Amino acid sequence: MKDFEMTAPFLFIQQTSAELMSISSGPPDPKTIKRKALLLIKARVEPEDFEGGDMFPTGIEKEVVFMEITGKILTNLYASCHEIFLPILSNPLN
Repeated sequence: MKDFEMTAPFLFIQQTSAELMSISSGPPDPKTIKRKALLLIKARVEPEDFEGGDMFPTGIEKEVVFMEITGKILTNLYASCHEIFLPILSNPLN
């Protein structure tokens, strides 16, 4: 959670058992998502001199996007990035 507060733009939360949840600032392997996971995305980056304090000064509903994802959605996003967006962005003629 501290990574999300300070530097990480994403936070993944998934239920690992009936009573446990795992929280990670890196994307999980799509194969490990059994049903759904919760993805939190920061809509604002803190300034360099941010020292804590109020993490969401204008309210969490305006500064964090909440999304449900499944393993299939994560696999499709990964494929889209690697097959469509990254080749376009890495092409020096673009």
